Amino acid sequence: MTMAKVKSITQGLLRSIFTMFRSVSHLLGSMLSILAESAETTSDDATSNAVRGGVLNYRTDKLDDGTDPYGWYDHE
Repeated sequence: MTMAKVKSITQGLLRSIFTMFRSVSHLLGSMLSILAESAETTSDDATSNAVRGGVLNYRTDKLDDGTDPYGWYDHE
């Protein structure tokens, strides 16, 4: 086999491998973006009202910053 033929086969093989890698990575990226778009997020959890934690308000049963004038912050 001549050196030119070996070089040609090697280049073709490398091109094929690169094309397959690019196709698989594009497919995985598309699948991840579909999963990310379908993710639902809710902001109705107990920590949504408190930026850095907070105190449990037993009236609303959520964490807040302690400024609710009608809040019930003691566990009775």
